[in-house]
Amino acid sequence: MPSTIQGPTYSLVLSPHSFFTQVEFISLIPPSPQSNDSKTNYSTTSYLELLRTITPTLVFNELCSQTRALTEPSTPQHNQNKDNLNYDLIAYVDMILGSSQSNTPNQCKVSSSRYKVISVLGHGSFGQVLKCLDMNTGLFVALKVLRNRSAYFRQGMLEIAILELLNDKFDKECIGHTLRLIDHFLFYNHICIVTEMLGINLYELMCQNGCRGFGASVARGFVKQILETLIQLHANNIIHCDLKPENVLLVDFTKQIRVIDFGSACFENSTLYTYIQSRHYRAPEVILGLPYSSAIDMWSLGCIAAEFFIGIPLFPGSSEYNQIYKIIRMIGIPPSALLEKGTKTDNFFNKLKGANGKTLYELKTKEQYERDNDIIIDNNKDYYNYTSLKDFCMRVPFRISSKDKERKDEFRSAFYDFLNNILIWEQEKRITPQQAINHPFITKAHFELGSKELKMSSDIPQSLKSVELQPKIEDVLKMLFPSEVIAKTQSQTRFNQTNYYDIYLAALEKGVVLNIQSPNPFTMDPITPSSLTTYIQKEKEDFRVLDDLRKLTKSVDNTDSIFNTKDVSLDGRNSVDLFAGQKLDLKVNQSDFDKELIVSESLSLSPCVPHMNW
Repeated sequence: MPSTIQGPTYSLVLSPHSFFTQVEFISLIPPSPQSNDSKTNYSTTSYLELLRTITPTLVFNELCSQTRALTEPSTPQHNQNKDNLNYDLIAYVDMILGSSQSNTPNQCKVSSSRYKVISVLGHGSFGQVLKCLDMNTGLFVALKVLRNRSAYFRQGMLEIAILELLNDKFDKECIGHTLRLIDHFLFYNHICIVTEMLGINLYELMCQNGCRGFGASVARGFVKQILETLIQLHANNIIHCDLKPENVLLVDFTKQIRVIDFGSACFENSTLYTYIQSRHYRAPEVILGLPYSSAIDMWSLGCIAAEFFIGIPLFPGSSEYNQIYKIIRMIGIPPSALLEKGTKTDNFFNKLKGANGKTLYELKTKEQYERDNDIIIDNNKDYYNYTSLKDFCMRVPFRISSKDKERKDEFRSAFYDFLNNILIWEQEKRITPQQAINHPFITKAHFELGSKELKMSSDIPQSLKSVELQPKIEDVLKMLFPSEVIAKTQSQTRFNQTNYYDIYLAALEKGVVLNIQSPNPFTMDPITPSSLTTYIQKEKEDFRVLDDLRKLTKSVDNTDSIFNTKDVSLDGRNSVDLFAGQKLDLKVNQSDFDKELIVSESLSLSPCVPHMNW
């Protein structure tokens, strides 16, 4: 039943379910007979005054500061009432998260970090992203809170590992435009990943532009930066697995970008999942169930480059069948040799016998696909009338500056050749990021359509190969647990979130990326990329050289002190130079030693730099 609040001249009827939020009926007498304000006007413009008159004892500051839930649904159901029915953490305005509230404070990236929740930036199947204020720095940050489920938790640990490697080793200077990691911690069993706060994504930018796409110069600039990202990722055996305009964000209000969301990323030597990539940017080898490599990111890049001009996805399929249908209409039927190897080929194609005995493949009709797969899919919708990739490149709006008008046809031809070398069925035939960034479409170098042998950079990064074999899980156990008894029990141990988080980061500090496919990380061999092993080996060698240099310098300094001739100048050279050059035949001077010492003393190991002993 509604409750009634009586005042000297007012009768206020409220809903019993919410205080001041669901007013069912207001009966009031204006405070002054001479007032011209209507009852409705007074009850809104002077609402708080009205309530104070009715109940002077009400404390409005407390009512206004009541916590407001940002997560939907907001009804507590799991995890000590911290989570809703979807296992999302229920976030509130002004809620404080951070390592100071973490259940693993020793393993957090930043000690005593505190983040005040401001609003929700986005949400999805993974969890939610919150806009927060870093209470230590006064800067806004993005805080990703993953769902409290085992699969999301383990994938989150791999995301942390990849971000750590990119930020601390592979892309320290951010020349690859990869997302900057600030902090990570565990909060009531939720993995929390704190990153820099960025601007809008390129999908939103295209929407603001009326879905008309960008001019050629802007599009070229964005494509080049994404290629710089892929060069860094692929050189270090990382596959992004979800490249799309929504995952490319602007830095503030500049044209500089960051590639975000490494939640689906994996390593070349450990492709974990078969269902990856957003459908409109999904490579055909993924759809057909073929082994995949970093070339899937290049396919996505080709789709994105086309979208930058047209303003909508190049292949806007409504289902996987419709996606294949649209790709075939644009670039032709896939080779039979490719289809023969696909584990999902039979879902989409009929197998036929040719006149010469060779196997031929024919795309199923929509009706047959629905019947064979027991599914109903949407009818095909055409959003443009381009009949082929070449037709698209030659007719799509291509806005260029007045100074380049005479080269418009040349630029179109270069654009077609660029896409034609990326949007290829066979992944091994796609150009690499390094080749693509040197293509005339990107460099604006002179181009003639039909010149088959384009002069590409010969410095094409290959997958880095480790000199040593990757350690087996037994070696990792010995490294992490000196006690043989304890090491043997780990493969039978049930790991909770806290233990998993601790042990995963401890292994990462040793240069090992544990396998996330099992709830117990010690039941399978690690998935350490060869690039990390090579990086660590080079790092160890560099430190060995510097250590030898320190010892040598110390030896020279000791000898110099014996002769006590350091300040004597002979023939314009320091006596140490003479001694080092003539007696030890080192052919180095004191200034060189000083430079090396300055370098060696300024170098310091990051928390994740390991000392591997296997």
